[in-house]
Amino acid sequence: MASDRSYRRIVETSTIIAGASIINIMGGLLRMKLAAVVLGPAGIGLVGLYQNFVSTAASVSSLGISTVGTRKIAEALSKPDSHEMAIARRALMVGAIFLSVIGMVVVWLFRSVIAKYLLGDSDKGEIIGWLSIGVALTTYSGAQSAYLNGLQRIGDLARLSIISGVAATIIGVAVLLGFGAQGILLFVLVIPAMTCIVGKWLTHRLRNGRLKKVSMHDLRGEWGGMLKLGVAVVFASAMFGLAQLALRSMVVKQLGPDSLGHFQAAWAISVVYAGIVFQAMGVDYFPRLAQSNGDATRQNILVNEQGEVILLLAAPFFILVLSLAPWVIRIAYSSDFSESVGLLRCQVVGDILKIAGWPIGFISLARGDSRSYLIVEMVSSFVLVVVSWLWLRYVGLLATGIGFVAMNFTYLVAVLIMAFRRTGYIWQLRVRNRFLLVLGVACAVFVGSLTYPSLSAAVGVCLALLLGADSLRTLSSMSRIDGSLGKVLTILRRWLGGRS
Repeated sequence: MASDRSYRRIVETSTIIAGASIINIMGGLLRMKLAAVVLGPAGIGLVGLYQNFVSTAASVSSLGISTVGTRKIAEALSKPDSHEMAIARRALMVGAIFLSVIGMVVVWLFRSVIAKYLLGDSDKGEIIGWLSIGVALTTYSGAQSAYLNGLQRIGDLARLSIISGVAATIIGVAVLLGFGAQGILLFVLVIPAMTCIVGKWLTHRLRNGRLKKVSMHDLRGEWGGMLKLGVAVVFASAMFGLAQLALRSMVVKQLGPDSLGHFQAAWAISVVYAGIVFQAMGVDYFPRLAQSNGDATRQNILVNEQGEVILLLAAPFFILVLSLAPWVIRIAYSSDFSESVGLLRCQVVGDILKIAGWPIGFISLARGDSRSYLIVEMVSSFVLVVVSWLWLRYVGLLATGIGFVAMNFTYLVAVLIMAFRRTGYIWQLRVRNRFLLVLGVACAVFVGSLTYPSLSAAVGVCLALLLGADSLRTLSSMSRIDGSLGKVLTILRRWLGGRS
């Protein structure tokens, strides 16, 4: 059946990308573990601040090129005319070079002003100047990933994640051991540099000398189509990035640099485990949704399928992180970061809300509905900052976790309303029930951890294992995969053999 094949495809591609992401994440955790030991909470806070600035500035300078580029390449792939693909590819890569240079130059020119507001000292403009290189590299590597994603080159995307992650870990560890706190800048820059280098190798080899000539007229037409949605994407990304910067600024001003380090510790772990899920799911999902643009019924089916699979795959892992939060923090950092535990638990609850709304939110992007997408993202970012600010004076650092939960609840409600109005989308009953079950378990474990932490952790682990077993049974039934472990091994063997 077509539905079985669709579920099977989701599981297979998600397994490949998730496996690659886990390897990459392990390298990231190793880097951050060493950084925590060498630099302490204050140093970790600086690393997070620099990385957040680079990602925020790159999201502005890229004009949403990773998202818009994926959509354009996917649409071109569905057309029989190879010239359409040549235009889309050239527009994406040339545009990425232009945007990378512009972003780097702007950050460098305003380095003293940025340093004054970001670091509180305009004399530290040299630091921002070096970070401008990271902005350029991040922007260009986003276009490389978009090209591979749009072509649905699952194997190449996995290779990009693994090779760049391993290389960044080796170099980053060497930098910290050799230079200590003096190597923070290089430690931050090595990740986008390795991603860009490996991405260049992977995208270049796909050309095979058959790239057709593209006129400037064709490029201008393509850029015009990308710009409208790209501006909405970049504005939304910038709003969220600025919201994070505002949170960090509030924390460091009202609670001190150590609290900023605790905030970064919890936030980084949340980004890590949630990133595995979203990257694994989004690689195949968004291009397929974009190719179905114009067919609302098909899009609604894809959204429900993706929503069900993401809850089945991610929920047990999220509950496990929630239950073992103290040990996760201690392993990833050290016992000095115990203040991060409560915040991490809040963020897990928020992430469960996020994974429920995430597949639905892609409807706006796939349909090129920049207005709806922008409104939802702006409102969500606003809620994050306001709720965190209101609670900060009462509960301290935990306020940012409360704000995170409020933001993702707002996002879920907003995308449900938006999707119903645009495509008539209705949450499938079994998807909704699965979400309510997972959310109920997470809330119960969270509340229990406040009074009976050890008992709550034990119960949470048991519930996570039960959810995991049920998820494997359900996924095997839906996708008609017999022997889950054997299937995963088959996928990995194919991938290692070079099959994309």
